[in-house]
Amino acid sequence: LLAAKRDPSVSIGGFYEEIGGNYRVGRSEYFVAEACEYRDSFLELRPRIGIITNIEPDHLDYFSGGIAQIKDSFSRFGRLLPEDGTMICWGDSKDVLEAVSALKCRVLRYGFSEDANWCAKAISFDADCCASFDVFNNGTFFGRFSLSIPGEFNILNALAVIAAGAQLGIETELMQKVLADFRGVRRGFELRGRVSGVTICEDYAHHPAELKAVLSVARRRTQGRLWLVFQPHTYSRVHYFLDAFADALAQAEALGMDDVDMCLVGWQREGHDGPFPDHFPVDPRFGGEAKMREAIALGKSLGYRMSVHVNWHNYYEKSVRYREEDVAKGTDGKPRAYAKFRGILPAGRVYDCCWEVMCNRYVDADIATLLDYGLDGTLHMDVTSAEEPMPCHDPRHPNNRADMIRWQKAIGEKARAAFGGSSSESAFDQFASALDNILYVAWEPRNHPLRENKHPLCDGMLPIFPIAYNGIIMSQPYWATVDA
Repeated sequence: LLAAKRDPSVSIGGFYEEIGGNYRVGRSEYFVAEACEYRDSFLELRPRIGIITNIEPDHLDYFSGGIAQIKDSFSRFGRLLPEDGTMICWGDSKDVLEAVSALKCRVLRYGFSEDANWCAKAISFDADCCASFDVFNNGTFFGRFSLSIPGEFNILNALAVIAAGAQLGIETELMQKVLADFRGVRRGFELRGRVSGVTICEDYAHHPAELKAVLSVARRRTQGRLWLVFQPHTYSRVHYFLDAFADALAQAEALGMDDVDMCLVGWQREGHDGPFPDHFPVDPRFGGEAKMREAIALGKSLGYRMSVHVNWHNYYEKSVRYREEDVAKGTDGKPRAYAKFRGILPAGRVYDCCWEVMCNRYVDADIATLLDYGLDGTLHMDVTSAEEPMPCHDPRHPNNRADMIRWQKAIGEKARAAFGGSSSESAFDQFASALDNILYVAWEPRNHPLRENKHPLCDGMLPIFPIAYNGIIMSQPYWATVDA
């Protein structure tokens, strides 16, 4: 539509370079929206042309009725189209065809089957797994198309777009050129760079089926070693699809995956922001200790190194372990509030720890328990390396800044000795020698990327991957881009 000078308004889920973001305000009658079925939000739209690319179990925290409820929602979405509207759908899916079977509007099917209204034939792939294929419309040759984004699934996406473009009268030659030039949106198997013979790509795949598709592309694009770093998206999706994720990751192992660390986060009492330094018992919502042991054993049986996220830097007033004499003290002798959040976090009032107390009183016992659970991956310690060393003025455990640095490093060395590696968040030089991995360079550029007084180590709010600093591999410039 942009190339055809139709001046559309756009609202999509990913960052598209052509429009400089995920939305655009045009002045024409055209509005392109990437709809989402979650909580039936797409039922608020009033489309004239709809595209259903697939229907799979997802968002089961809302769709408690499973696939039947999901198909019913898609049927309701289809009924929003007027009778002179057009529904374009993936014709190779039984669930999709059932959802559109009773629609009164025109229904066009696309796919690889011969009876589809729009089908792809004579498919070939280049070295980057990008396809070229012939498109047929109701049995008549329509044109040959080439893509610059990889995967068989993008052939299907292209067919849907071609069908919609034809409905809108877009010229075939123009669609051929635009699709050949299209490089996708950010985090859509996005090439992030090539360094020393290593190709780094990033993808937003967060559903087991998507993960399998992306891994298939990745395997076809490399003749060497294939590494996967996977971060589950939302605890509810992991809860409902734990077995499916295990199956997808098992496929990754079978495809030649090497050295994958799987890190369990939010397993502690009350979850990710629980009352630390309490870590045990394991939160019953996770399934308790038995389920955690089961998850660790399953991961290891599939060949993965299993690790966890721990927190030894916060000291919550509500924690079972809390003793005021153990908290770091200010010059006035009072417990020092955790300054980053003015002493208040979701779990309640929180203070700075004294690293000496943490190292000598809690770390050894926690490591022993985690080893007993069977963990063998790099231990990730929340925020530890992002903490500026602050003195403790408690006469029972007085420490200046240099002392605190030694205790921080001692904790890192204990983690490395037990698990073969230690990981934390940011890049304070004094702690670097005790770390193997770090998530980001700086917390934020003076707390906000748009402020003029930015952090001297960072030029802009860009998810650059990877970054090497002090021999440590980091994934992001800022905390705020870790989960962006």
